[in-house]
Amino acid sequence: MEKYVVNIKTDDNGIHAIHTESCIYLPEYYNRVQLGWYEKSTSALSSASIAGYSPVTLCYYCCNV
Repeated sequence: MEKYVVNIKTDDNGIHAIHTESCIYLPEYYNRVQLGWYEKSTSALSSASIAGYSPVTLCYYCCNV
């Protein structure tokens, strides 16, 4: 299981990114919200969408599906 966070700041395209806490591109602590522990990154993606972070995507580097 991994602990996931969502970046509260969007990228240049207006998209929030989900990262694991071990990601080298993890946003600063004041720019992220904890999503929790999940077995799959797709579950974290669903959680972020339900929490209102939309549009949202998985980090290419730490959330390979």
